[in-house]
Amino acid sequence: LMRTGLVGDSELTEEWRVYADTQWVELLLTINWRERRRLLKLTLPTPQGGDSRLDGVMGGLLERPNSGRECPLQDWSLLPVGSEKLALASPSLFAIDATPWRVRSTLLRSPVITQHDPAQQVLARAVYADHGIHHFRIAFAAGTGMAAEKLRLKALSMHRQPLAADLTNGMPRMKA
Repeated sequence: LMRTGLVGDSELTEEWRVYADTQWVELLLTINWRERRRLLKLTLPTPQGGDSRLDGVMGGLLERPNSGRECPLQDWSLLPVGSEKLALASPSLFAIDATPWRVRSTLLRSPVITQHDPAQQVLARAVYADHGIHHFRIAFAAGTGMAAEKLRLKALSMHRQPLAADLTNGMPRMKA
């Protein structure tokens, strides 16, 4: 499924992929970000969510409360939803906040970049952060078999995409 649209003044293209024989659904998101003094978050409702989640962090994992406070993230998060778990894996998400009713991943910010010139009072040359084209790749899965180590390995595999692939399987050999 592929859709295009606008978020404020910014163009957005979303492509949803479902793969055979896997529980993962993948979102490829491209945004041409042109906003000023705005924040863009991907929000997912999580009815019957739990009070805490597991987040990937530098060197391991950390259990965090679903208090709505934004926290840094490294590659993955595992959230309870009823009797199952919702897994997010992405090499392009760096912050997350959650409550028992929703999870939000921070995608882009556009504050004025600090000028470091105390004498300058006019923002005539203001530069806004994160402007331009951004690509996000986010994988989602739900079920009872989700475990932190499995999710960590999925996230790692998203960083290590194949450089080459053999596409000739099943073709007859050429005779010299």
